[in-house]
Amino acid sequence: MTMRANYFNLLLVLLMGVLPIQLQASESDKNVILYTPYTKIAVPPGESVNYSIDVINNYDVVKNVNLSVKGLPRGWNYELKAGTWTISELAVLPHEKKNVSLKVDIPLKVNKGTYRFTVVAEGLGELPIAITVSKQGTYQTDFITNQPNMQGNSKSSFTFNATLKNQTAEQQLYALMAQAPRG
Repeated sequence: MTMRANYFNLLLVLLMGVLPIQLQASESDKNVILYTPYTKIAVPPGESVNYSIDVINNYDVVKNVNLSVKGLPRGWNYELKAGTWTISELAVLPHEKKNVSLKVDIPLKVNKGTYRFTVVAEGLGELPIAITVSKQGTYQTDFITNQPNMQGNSKSSFTFNATLKNQTAEQQLYALMAQAPRG
């Protein structure tokens, strides 16, 4: 009886060792995964965020993946690229991965807060992403110079350099003039 029990235990151990391998290859593990390490970041208004996204095919066949971005706030723009090409569909070989770039442009005219959207592989997988706008959007213009005053004699010539930066959401028209004291 102990010999039979040993054979039974040996058979049971062998079966237990085989079962997890079969479970790992189950249909539920076969899918398309979208991956980026940066799923929530903080940026100021007016910036562009560039994501590198891996499209991983865990199926045993080639998958054509339709890619889109859903839930992006109104006024925000995006571009999906593979290499130098703008894309909306990508073919991925079995058990391989391809990389796509997602560029999201955050407008200047935006409120402070967290904005959520999703990169979607239609019918295959999703990648939720959040961008936190770190400060209230600006609606002003900056006019600055590094050296606002200079000294010299009456025959000296002076050159001032200034920077005009439009930080509004729309194109602006500016009129500039200078007034120097008499003499």
